[in-house]
Amino acid sequence: MWKAILVLALALPCVARAALAPDAGFGNAGIVDLALPGQRNAGTTHTAVLPDRRVVVAAVRGNPRPFWTIQPLLWVARLLPDGSLDPTFGNGASATLELAQAELQFVRFNDVHVRNDGSLYALVTLSSSVGHQTILASVTADGRFDPAFNAGAPLVVAPHAYENPKVFDTGSGYLVVGVGRLGTFGVRLGFDAWRVRADGSPDIAFGGGGSIVVPGSGEGIGSTDVMPVPGGGFQILNYQQSEAVPNYWRRYRADGSVDTAFGDGGVEAIPNVDSPDDVVRDVYPLGDGTYAAVAGASCVQRTFDAHGRTLSKFSGLCIGGATSNPNVQPYGEKLLANAGQYFPGTPSPADGTWLWVLDRNGAIDRAFAEPQGDRWRSPTDPNADYSVGADGERGVVLASAGENSMRVLRYLDVRRGASDQPIPALGLPALLLLAACAAGLARRRFAVR
Repeated sequence: MWKAILVLALALPCVARAALAPDAGFGNAGIVDLALPGQRNAGTTHTAVLPDRRVVVAAVRGNPRPFWTIQPLLWVARLLPDGSLDPTFGNGASATLELAQAELQFVRFNDVHVRNDGSLYALVTLSSSVGHQTILASVTADGRFDPAFNAGAPLVVAPHAYENPKVFDTGSGYLVVGVGRLGTFGVRLGFDAWRVRADGSPDIAFGGGGSIVVPGSGEGIGSTDVMPVPGGGFQILNYQQSEAVPNYWRRYRADGSVDTAFGDGGVEAIPNVDSPDDVVRDVYPLGDGTYAAVAGASCVQRTFDAHGRTLSKFSGLCIGGATSNPNVQPYGEKLLANAGQYFPGTPSPADGTWLWVLDRNGAIDRAFAEPQGDRWRSPTDPNADYSVGADGERGVVLASAGENSMRVLRYLDVRRGASDQPIPALGLPALLLLAACAAGLARRRFAVR
């Protein structure tokens, strides 16, 4: 009987073992807390894991000013794989960069791209009682505003706010596209686009003096996202609700003109819709020239090739109410999706940032989230709103900004070669079950004697 007890004792940890385990070699048992300047402001944090496994986290903050205004700040930290601050960044500390001297009511962190060397560019919206500005900031690998970009200062690219502004590194400069210009009462109207040289000056070969303006229509029709295409151009994702084919691309050349050789005069529909309300609203790059297409914030339903044409279509996991801080990233050969679920009023026990992994055919990788089910959230501060960075296919890094500090968590996927991680301890229910089984087996053995 002692053999049976031993087998049971060895089997139960395997059953209880989750795919994601805290990285014991990162900070304090997988947790790093960093002090933040100023006060919390609107906009999410951003997290990226570099190829050498260093971690970059960024957020916008605000220095308090009179009359409930703030001075906007860009805060960035870079961590070594063990969770310590990178000595080659910010003189061994986090970097706090002043985005403007003006006193503002609102700052929104729109988009960020982190290069492999740890440098980055960030797109931020500044808002005051007199209007909005969308600005582009370039930060060097050692944590300073890039002196070669706009004389070392953030660049004002537009006197507008946008629903979904994006920035792309073209190699020789930047393409900034403000998708869904916010008009009266929040109506999204068309888009604006700029091509900026590496030094921050406008590329006058693009559009009219470096920019194009597409007014758009308004309710029921509009642009929702953008993707670059081979050759230096880009295409805008549009939708028309309740139409037989609700989605279509409109493509633009590298000089900002409509690419009339694409589709029907520059427009090409996205076919194979299941219903008039089967609408793709967002696309996410997967690092290999393909894209994930998402309906709403949490339904990954297609993959696109580099031209926005459907590679595969599937029905993935959708989370009702998950609308905060969505993202889709490559996770090895799979897709890592995340979105935050938050309900107004009394917080729900299910509130928090949920992660799930899909195969490229849309099947849910249940082993990633076990024993939580199809989806997973961190047992540390589970209700927090995290940004998520995929650590290759080895695991994930989560970051959440509080009032005064940034918490960074690193988890390793024990299925991906992280065998040096300790098996998580059994919880009380499993221990009680193990004790009960052992007692029952022992009692039976004695009774037979």
